[in-house]
Amino acid sequence: MTRYVTARSLPPDFLDTAAQAALAATTKYLEVSDQITASGGGNPRAMRTLVSDTWWPEEEAAFAYYSDHGLRTLGETTVSDLVVQTAYERVDGEYEIGVIGCVDSTGVFVLPEDAAEPPDEVMRWHPHYEDFEGTAEESAIIEEFLSLEGLSWGSRHAVVFWFEGPRLSDLALDSSQQWWGVYSC
Repeated sequence: MTRYVTARSLPPDFLDTAAQAALAATTKYLEVSDQITASGGGNPRAMRTLVSDTWWPEEEAAFAYYSDHGLRTLGETTVSDLVVQTAYERVDGEYEIGVIGCVDSTGVFVLPEDAAEPPDEVMRWHPHYEDFEGTAEESAIIEEFLSLEGLSWGSRHAVVFWFEGPRLSDLALDSSQQWWGVYSC
């Protein structure tokens, strides 16, 4: 059986509006993710309304990793250079938006939940250690902290996000993955 759909047109500013909506949804997602991991990942409920039913198990598993391994984060993840790859309104009226952007977590430490906060010297220079112009004493403090067992910090990668929702102002993350193609971050 063939089904015909009447022609639809999108407002002239649809892609701009979709880009703004995707940026807002991505920023909120990263903010809430940082909050959950900062407290050890044990209570991910705040993320539930920001992701689709199909993506929720992925989020639960990712946060469980932090609580299962006694880890927490400190710092903020950001996104920049967000580009809309696809955006459309489905026949059922739902919206789908696919974007790629540079996710930067170089300012985020992953550390054991019982670890002390990083010394001021670390926070002053992280993640720009190659520009370090401090004293030998400051260098020793930084090196001591960076040698802490279980410590790591984030990186900067291109990530693809796929959102869906009944309105552009109400998008939920339906999937995300690191992009391995050509996209300079």
